[in-house]
Amino acid sequence: MNVMSDPIASPHCFPIASPETERSLVNIWQELLGFDRVGIHDNFFDLGGHSLLATRVISRANKMFEVELSLSYLFEAPTVAEIAVVIAQNQAKKAEREEASLADLEALSDEEAQRLLAEENLQRN
Repeated sequence: MNVMSDPIASPHCFPIASPETERSLVNIWQELLGFDRVGIHDNFFDLGGHSLLATRVISRANKMFEVELSLSYLFEAPTVAEIAVVIAQNQAKKAEREEASLADLEALSDEEAQRLLAEENLQRN
């Protein structure tokens, strides 16, 4: 997958990774790889990263940025700059889904909303 040609966000919008995202990823990489400095264009695997460390990087990124990336993303986007773009794309897609869900909820009548809540409460019990 080419990160820039296969956006997870809309096809006409390429979310830009924030410097904060890149800094946080650099910190994760530095800690896990044992380096004092890591550049945003350094290749994770060229720095000695391997699949076990990649799993830890993705796990931390998923928690930190509230995304659900699979391990394959790091193999396809092995630099901080590239994976930061993937994270931005995932966050944008998640925001789109949340907005769509909110719009769907707002479109419900009071009766429909009450029925859905009742059904959900029944499923929980």
